Amino acid sequence: MKKGILTLASLGLLLAASLSLTAADGDAKKGETVFQNCAGCHNSDSDETKVGPGLKNLFKREKLVNGKPVTDENVIALITSGSGAMPPFGDSLSADDKNNVVAYLKTLPTAGSAPAAGAATAGAATAGAATTGGDAKKGEAAFSSCAPCHNTDSTDVKVGPGLKGLFTRDKLVNGKPVNETNVKALITEGSGAMPPFGDAISSDDKDNIIAYLKTL
Repeated sequence: MKKGILTLASLGLLLAASLSLTAADGDAKKGETVFQNCAGCHNSDSDETKVGPGLKNLFKREKLVNGKPVTDENVIALITSGSGAMPPFGDSLSADDKNNVVAYLKTLPTAGSAPAAGAATAGAATAGAATTGGDAKKGEAAFSSCAPCHNTDSTDVKVGPGLKGLFTRDKLVNGKPVNETNVKALITEGSGAMPPFGDAISSDDKDNIIAYLKTL
């Protein structure tokens, strides 16, 4: 009987160890798509700083920016809780999405790269075009890319300014008048500490975000 209990206990320990080893197993292809939330601040094809550090060969490094060892668990914790200038993504990215991003980061630089710092140039040509009337409901979902840095229920600064009542204001942070064209250009090209999202957010999603911002 005692031997049976010990065997079951050992089996439980083995299962627990197995679960901890596979907890962060993700889908790199899906992670590449989710990484578009990160591409505004991080290069994936170099280790050069964009807004945050470039992530090429991240898993060959010894430490993260917060000084902790580079492990699946610590990278997921950094995405969740943030550190320094990096905002916390909390539950705005699901546990599966975080695991998928980690799987993608492990493939760098061999995977297809997300848009780098110069990617904004490609989108800049279309940014000046008038928006075509977006879907506020879809924009609320697309705003998850912006939520770590901007409040929607107040004008209080989070990392960037709060966006409540944005379209009742006279000017944007770059000094330009608040209108659809200028907001879309700001999302595309960035300004100051705000990174350029270029084509990491599609033109339709930018229109949808603008429609959502108008409801705040």
